[in-house]
Amino acid sequence: MVEARRLIRASAEHVFEHLGQPDQRVRYGTPLWMIGEASEKRGASHLAALQGYFAGLPCESVQRVLLRPPTSLEFVQIRGTLRAFSGHCTLRNSEDGTEVRYRLEADPGIPMITEDAARQFLIQFLERMLDRVKLASERKTPSRRPVRGADEALSTALPIYDQSEEDAVAAPKAAVPQAPPPTAAAPAGARPRPPAPPRPVGPARAPGPARTPGRPSPPPAAPPQAPAGSTDASAARRRRRRRRRRPGGGKGPLSADGGGTAPA
Repeated sequence: MVEARRLIRASAEHVFEHLGQPDQRVRYGTPLWMIGEASEKRGASHLAALQGYFAGLPCESVQRVLLRPPTSLEFVQIRGTLRAFSGHCTLRNSEDGTEVRYRLEADPGIPMITEDAARQFLIQFLERMLDRVKLASERKTPSRRPVRGADEALSTALPIYDQSEEDAVAAPKAAVPQAPPPTAAAPAGARPRPPAPPRPVGPARAPGPARTPGRPSPPPAAPPQAPAGSTDASAARRRRRRRRRRPGGGKGPLSADGGGTAPA
């Protein structure tokens, strides 16, 4: 036999709704009970067919459940895989909520499962089931109805956005012209600098031949040379001119000795 206790901060009626029905036993009682349905119902008692795993082995159990809402419930196995299985749960109101006491008695009757293993499994099952019931019972569903005065307080606390006010403020800003950036003032008594003369532009260079990438540029063209005969003729004329020159600047008849003009 194993027993566990929980103090749940909720009313007994609310806690009993999470313990009485077979589907709630499946919801909070896994892995011992994973499938459950009510087959017969006679007044406050009904038959529940449950299926699950006891210490890792599949088991089935048909139980008669007696409900006394919202104070207690009892169940006892009529037939099933286990040799015996029964339980009792009581709910009692207290100052801090509802006190729940749950007791289980089981006899597996399976040679593969020892008494210590069966007891350890039942303790873990009972502790986890009561923790889940406590969490679900204390959880409050948030109310969808708005609190009176909350909307008014929110409207007064938050400013109301008005597009017309923003446009009215932006219009004067767009109409005001922007002044040019200020320039550095010259010191007192300083002479203004004359404007810089324009730079002379040289003659444009004729575009040279386009260079093909990967090939050397052609050598510059040599200046034209005069033919050899014309050069010899000009040299002979210059020699004859030197021979024809006379001493004394070429004025007057030559003297008898060939030394220039004779004196008068």
